[in-house]
This record gives sequence, structure tokens and C-alpha cells, in this order.
Amino acid sequence: MKQGDANGTYDPDVARWVIDHEALRPGDIIATRTPGSFVSGAIKTATRGEFSHVIICTRPPICVESAEFGVVKISLRRFLINDIANVRVLRHCDADNLRDDLESAASYAESKVEREYADIDVLTAVLSMVPSVEHGKFFCSQLVAAAYASAGLPIIQGRPPEKTTPADIAMSSQFVDVSADCVRLADESERHIRISFESFLDAKSAQSAHEEEIEIKRSVVAEIAPLLLEHGVEVSTYGEMLYAMVAAAQHGVDWYRDIDTPMAQSIKDSGLHDLIGKHVPPDWHGYFLDIAALRGGAYLSRDKMMLMLKNAERSLRDLNVVVSNVYLEVELKRAMWLKSDSEAIRMDLAATYQIFYHHIRTKGVMTAQVQALEWLLSLDYSPQQSNF
Repeated sequence: MKQGDANGTYDPDVARWVIDHEALRPGDIIATRTPGSFVSGAIKTATRGEFSHVIICTRPPICVESAEFGVVKISLRRFLINDIANVRVLRHCDADNLRDDLESAASYAESKVEREYADIDVLTAVLSMVPSVEHGKFFCSQLVAAAYASAGLPIIQGRPPEKTTPADIAMSSQFVDVSADCVRLADESERHIRISFESFLDAKSAQSAHEEEIEIKRSVVAEIAPLLLEHGVEVSTYGEMLYAMVAAAQHGVDWYRDIDTPMAQSIKDSGLHDLIGKHVPPDWHGYFLDIAALRGGAYLSRDKMMLMLKNAERSLRDLNVVVSNVYLEVELKRAMWLKSDSEAIRMDLAATYQIFYHHIRTKGVMTAQVQALEWLLSLDYSPQQSNF
């Protein structure tokens, strides 16, 4: 996932844990450490704490963190935990009465996605007299503290977010440990699916598609931001860049097309349109249900089929949320394109639609899987006597 050089082990038969995102709430915080990682160990030593990284839950299973790829969204459905002692789930002690405030904190964190990692300020987080020099960038605990502060919930009274460490958050009296309610053993199906992602909350993980997307978009901003700055428009994120083009089109500024053309070409050449194909190749069948899978399912015990159905239903619920959110993004960008007639925004809309189509396709497959498992469970048969 982040922090250095310690690797997870990829044997799917080894017992592991997962965070039950259905038990999480917006604003919950996940503190982690990575045994064997030099970076994780250095952070713990410098801050005199047990944990080296923190993540804020925004819309379970979606969380937001700031790490080596900057501020990104992650889905907890990808991640395993090697050792339960390496993870702690924290909840505000007055969470029941502060739901709106905590949702506001979560929204703040999501609004900072695409921001860069504060790799200089993180080095001086424990030095209160050294001023912050990276405005608009965040390290992990700074992001979480800033999110809470934006909702009027300072984690440590009088301490600015850029001087807040993972240890400060983990030891704060503002939070209670709800790990026992939110962390559980992964079942066999979860281990086998998630191990393919090579993603661990407490070990080095493979780069996700979203992390690569953020890197690609940041490269486009690096190329186009200086051109916009020549016309007095300052942007630091991909989203700000697109909104700047809409505003420029609506105001009819004379330089609009001079920027739109190279921006469109930059997006086209960036690899953004190839991202889904790279991470989900045409022969991908990780979730796909075929006759062989049905035949195999028929030989399982009813308990194992019930477990498969439970996981499939959970995946389908999560996908419904994802599809709804991506649909809203498609409609927003479509409206931006219609308002601006921007070729750059059209290029971005094409990439967003690819993501939407992939989720729709996966949702259809998961719906079929749920229906097939329900049908198998409705049959009155013994697995040993199956005719499949």
C-alpha cells in the first residue's frame, strides 16, 4: 500500500483479516503500520507512536489517504490485513451526535483527491517551530486532521493539521477504538479474490488503477498549468483545470482555444484512455460466471454456497454505489462539455465513460452470479449426487 519495502505474502490459504466496511461510518479513521518497512519504522520512532499511517473513511468502503501517490481514494474491498495487531479502527467518541459534522469532514477529504503528497512538511511535522512550506499539499495525518478541523472538530486543540502525526491521532482522547466491531477474519472467498490485488493495509502493495490515474492526471496538469498561468489562471489539480476551461468558455476569453487544443492532445497522449484496458484486459474473467463455475458450485456444500452468495450480494451492493457515483460524474462532465464545447473535456469524458461502462459490465455479471447461486440453493439436492 505505501511506506516502503515490506512485502505481503501471497499465499491465499494463510489466515488473514479484513475490515468489515459495513460496520464503518464516514469519518472513521484507520491507523496502520508496516512491519519490516524502514519508512514505517522511522515514522514510528520519530513520532514515538505505534502507527505510521492514517486513512479516513468517507463513503464505506471508500476511504481517502495521502501517501506516495498523493491524495487518493482507496476501496477497502481490495485489502487484506496480515496481522490484526497492525491495524486500529478509531471512531470519534461522540460520533452518534456528530454524524453531519463527520460527513462534512469526510467530504473535505474527498475534495482534496489529486493533491500532492507533502514530502517536505512531513519531515518537520514534529518540529513545532518550523513553518509549513507546502501549501495545498498533504501528508497522511495532516489530511485527516485538516478534514476534522474543517468540520469544527480539531483533533488536538491549538495544534495545526501540518503538525499532527499518526501517533497524535492514534492516542487522541477524541477517539475510541472500535476495531473489535470492524475487523474480522477473511473468509476463503475473500482471501482468494483479494490476494489477486496484492493489496495489504500493513504491507507494501501493488499500485492500483486509481493511483495510476492520479499520476496520469498530475502529468497532464504539470504540462498545461504553466500555459494557463500565462493567462493569469492558477490551477493545481486536474479538476481545477477542467473547471477553468468551462469558466473560460463561458466568459468567451480570447485564449480559450489556444489552451484547449494542447490540453486535449495532452489528455489523449497521457494514457488515460488506456487505463481500463491495462488493468482489466479483454480476457479478464475474475468475476465472470460461466458453465464451469456453475458446475463447480453445484458440488459445494450448502454452507459454502451460502458464503459465496453472501459475498456476491455484498459485492453487488458496493457496485450499485460505485455505479451511481460514476454515473453522476459522467453527467457532470457531459454538462461541462456541453457548456464549453471543449475538446479537452470531451477527451476526459471519454475516459470517464470507459470506467462507467466497466462498472456496468461488472454489475451485470455480479447480478447473474447472485441469481445463479440463489437458484442452486433453491434446488433440493445432495452435492455428491449432482448431475452437473
